[in-house]
Amino acid sequence: MKGQVSSRDQTVRIPCRALPSILIENSSLSALLRSEDLIGRFRSFMYESGAVAFISEYTLQEICANEAVSDRDQMLRALAVLATRLPRSKLRLAADYEHAITAEMSGEVTWPTPSAIDYLDILRDCVRHRAQIRVPDELATHANAAIDILYGQDRSVRDKLHAAAGSPPDSDIAETLRLPDCLPADYMTIEWAAKRSGGQWTPQELHADPGRFPIIHTFAQLTWRQSLANLADPQGRGDRELIGAFGTKKGSGRGNWGDNRVCAIAASVDIFVVDDKDLRRRAQFLKRQGLVSFSSCALADLLGSRPN
Repeated sequence: MKGQVSSRDQTVRIPCRALPSILIENSSLSALLRSEDLIGRFRSFMYESGAVAFISEYTLQEICANEAVSDRDQMLRALAVLATRLPRSKLRLAADYEHAITAEMSGEVTWPTPSAIDYLDILRDCVRHRAQIRVPDELATHANAAIDILYGQDRSVRDKLHAAAGSPPDSDIAETLRLPDCLPADYMTIEWAAKRSGGQWTPQELHADPGRFPIIHTFAQLTWRQSLANLADPQGRGDRELIGAFGTKKGSGRGNWGDNRVCAIAASVDIFVVDDKDLRRRAQFLKRQGLVSFSSCALADLLGSRPN
């Protein structure tokens, strides 16, 4: 059917307006850049649909933080090729979470906040002048530092939850996860956003108006539910699909924080293109709960569609 994307997870209808907006998540971008065929199909889709695509600055930071130098350079070269095949009016770099919420608290955001430095233009220039493709080293260090800080705060929240709630049954955790209004007003990411506003907003004001602050709320909903899910018994028999989608599975869980930051930026677009199945499940869960307005789909589903 024209104008919709079908998948096992969800049906995504592409908005029938002049400029539908798309945010491409880390795993989707990786799949795209590793296939010349997908790059060609994506370019065709962008022109046929009239869409504008965005890549989060954090996604670019994550590419630059890849310690496998040959793979990192290959990805940057492929991204440079993609950037030259799509003009700035079709492919743009969105600011990271901190700058996005600063813009959101300054005025209503209906479009992703542009990155202060357009690194995609830098890549385009490298191709035009046949120069070595490089981006500043601070992109990688900034990404790692931001996630370290947030993950440290996450551990603090988990400790507080364990102290207050002990080890609640998995059924209670799953029941709380399903509640659309379980987010507390004093949750750390909302308090942190309020401090960043310099006194313009209180945590209570930010908490009370999700429609006005969708980026802040999307990030808070994701990270709060992540902390709740991590209270569950890893060997428990509760709703493993729901708890598993939000909970941290392996290692430190630092990657979840990066994924959540990118998903929060999706609150300012129409469609979130995400091949990470767990992240897509989290985003689609929030959509079903009426907590976000954007739709989510895999890259293959998007490219298999044709808009009205």
